[in-house]
Formats: sequence, C-alpha cells, structure tokens
Amino acid sequence: FGSCARITHTMTNAIVLRFQTRHGVFRHDIDTSQSISQILHIIQSDLKLQELQDYSGIGLICDGRDLHFKDKDLSASFIHTFNVGHGSLIRVSYTGQSVLDDEQNKESLRIQQLRQEQIKKSNIIPITSQMHTVANVFRLNFRSGHYFQQHVRQNNWHSEHRIGWVFGKTHQISVGQPLDESPDSVEKRYIDARVYPQWDLTGVFIYEPLQTFESSSKKLNILKEDTKGLVLHAEAIAGASQMERVGWVFSHDGQGRRAPLTALEAIRAAKLQYAYGDQFVTVTCSPTELGEAQYLCFQVSTQCVDLVVSGLLMPHPTDTYKLTSLVPVDVLREESTSIDVSKFILKIAVEQAPDTLFESTAFPVENRPNDQQTMEHLREQVQKARRQNVRLFRDPHLLIFFMEKGLLHKSELPIILDAVDRAVKSKRTHSDELRSFESVIEAYARMGA
Repeated sequence: FGSCARITHTMTNAIVLRFQTRHGVFRHDIDTSQSISQILHIIQSDLKLQELQDYSGIGLICDGRDLHFKDKDLSASFIHTFNVGHGSLIRVSYTGQSVLDDEQNKESLRIQQLRQEQIKKSNIIPITSQMHTVANVFRLNFRSGHYFQQHVRQNNWHSEHRIGWVFGKTHQISVGQPLDESPDSVEKRYIDARVYPQWDLTGVFIYEPLQTFESSSKKLNILKEDTKGLVLHAEAIAGASQMERVGWVFSHDGQGRRAPLTALEAIRAAKLQYAYGDQFVTVTCSPTELGEAQYLCFQVSTQCVDLVVSGLLMPHPTDTYKLTSLVPVDVLREESTSIDVSKFILKIAVEQAPDTLFESTAFPVENRPNDQQTMEHLREQVQKARRQNVRLFRDPHLLIFFMEKGLLHKSELPIILDAVDRAVKSKRTHSDELRSFESVIEAYARMGA
C-alpha cells in the first residue's frame, strides 16, 4: 500500500491534516469547527474499521504528544482542543481488524506465492547474500531484559534455558518499492531488502509461555496449552497499549556455537517472520566471556523465509549448523544441496529502550516452574504500592496475574493503561483514577491472608 491520498472538498477556515496509518497517509481538509467525534469518524472510515461508539482502540499522536480524546468532550473542536496546525502529521494506531488489513494480508500472500513460484521454476537456486535488513534496529526495555536474563544466570546458563515472546511497538522508517513481478525483480529482493519497508522495533515486555527444556539436547519447546489462557492476557495487554509481537527471545549458554543460530533455530525464525511479518526479529540471550549477559538480535534473509515456507529447506541430518535443500542450490558458484546456516543470518543492532509505559517489579514471572506466584508475593507488591499505586499497574506480569484471577477484565485495560501512561509522563507515582481497581486488589490480597 502506498500513499492513500484522499482529499475532501475545500471548506472555509480549513487546514490540511495528515493521518499516518500502517496503510499509508490520508490527507483531509479539516474545518476548525469539526468536532473530535467527526474526525474520529473520518479516521474509522479511512481505515474501514468497525464503527465503535467510544472509538476504543484508536490512538493518536502528534509531534510526540498523545492526543487523549477519551477524557474530552467529543463535540468540541478537534483543532482547537489539540492545538494542531496546518499540515500536522497525526500518527494513528488501532486495535482490532480493518478491511485494509485483510486486503494487505491478501497482497502479502500474493507476493509470497509469486516468490515461491519463481523458486520452484528454477532448476538450480542461487543462494544470495542479503545486503540489508527489514528490521533496522531493535531497542529492548532494560528491566524486561534484566528479569529474563537474571533467571537464566541464576541457573549458571546450563541447567535451564527460557524462551519468550517479545511484545512491543514498530515504527516504519522507510517505504518499500512497489512489486515488480519479473523474475529478476524477485531475485533482486533477496539481495537488497531496502525494497521492503524498513522498521525500528522496541521490545517492551517479555511473556514467557508454558515450556519445557530438555537439558540433554538443550532443546526448548513451547507447549500447545499456551495457545489459551495466560498468553491471551498478554495479547490483550499488548493490544490495549497499541503493541504487538515484535520478536521472540531465547537463552543459550553460548558453548560450541559456530553460528549465532542453529539450523533448527533459523527455520523457526523463518516461520515466525512469515507468520508475524518481515520485520519480526529473533533475539538471543547468552553469556559473554566474563559471564555477563548479552542480547543479540537477528533476522533470517527473505530468501531463507521463502525456501522454508516452500518446504525446500530441512535441518541437515548430521550437522547442527547446516541446512539441506530439497533442490540443487548454487553456493558461491558451486552446486550443492547443503547450505551453511550463516549464509541466511543477518545481524540487527541492539540498543537500550527509553523509559516505557511498562516496568517490571520483583513480582515473579508467570510459568516459571521454580518461581511460583504466591499470595505473599502479591501482598508484598500491594504494600509497596501504598501511596504509589501506579507501580501495581505498570508490571505486565502483575497485570496478567490480575486478569487470570478475575480481578481485571480486558475491557478495563485501556482505562487503566491510559491512566498509567498519563501518570508516568507527568512523573506521578499515584493516580486517583486507579484507586477503585487498587481497592479490588487490596481486598483480594486480604482474603488470602
């Protein structure tokens, strides 16, 4: 989807506003008398979103300012209320499904099918070296990263490893070129990923699913039971904050590795990039030579994704760091069916994320077998939150616990997180808007005493 220009008829006292969405930029002449609700209706029409009376799920940001319309009179002038000027760019985020999302998914599927057809038509597939990455940089929330690596460090990097889903935000920094359906163009995309939109990613919190770790093979497995229950709470929390899954993270001890990812890990990364988008990343947590934790971030190449999805790449039967192709490939002008996994791995820069809405406390992380969440832990957090109740609702693991116990409903999350967001930005540790929710949690904590 390119720029979706849609300009309404010229009006007196009108200014042009631009609304940037994941589907392009919509431009409108907006009259100074048009109300907040009228502008929200225009946005819903642009995005073909389901009509919602309270416009829940829509977020607006202009020049770094959140335009909090939920606590405003929706009949008031949009321009005067938010003091936006001619040409202002307003970033629009939303939860839920848009018709445009369906159209984009169909287009992505069409492109994927085209690329796979080109692969299958080739007698010998040349393995290319991708020059650029779709993900530009990955920024990780320091505290979330700390609590993940702290657990594996306590196990000396050997007795237990963990895997997690990284929820966060994406920011598009460039627009890809339109698809040219010629075979040469398809191959060119394998070399220069700048033809795809590029993204900056921020990892805000890590959810650790139900999982098993086989110490003998050092293999991590996510259990199927995790498709229900707590992961749905994590997704609801992310959705209420205009976030999504941006990556997955796993720990390893770093021993005996001659490549950042094994063949199996690369195949899983390829499947996840296909499922969640080209910008999705793979993050590893491992020890340095001094035993300190380090986070590294990777993607596999677009060609690797296509080959895996086409069913043409398999793990090598004897070499952990090689892939076997079911069709002949050209590797450095030599025909082969064996490919070193490093040919497909691309490194992404990792930075520390700035302060975010969420901040983990010492409350135990869900699903850890030897670190159970107890009423004693809850009472400790409630006690610490006296006169600073914002901390109770900034920890995603506490929020998941509250939802699992029926203390919070997902419909209440936008209200809670909006109050937390405003408190954090104004550097307040207490919010009267959270008092009623806090009372429910305090009562529950007393019941377990």
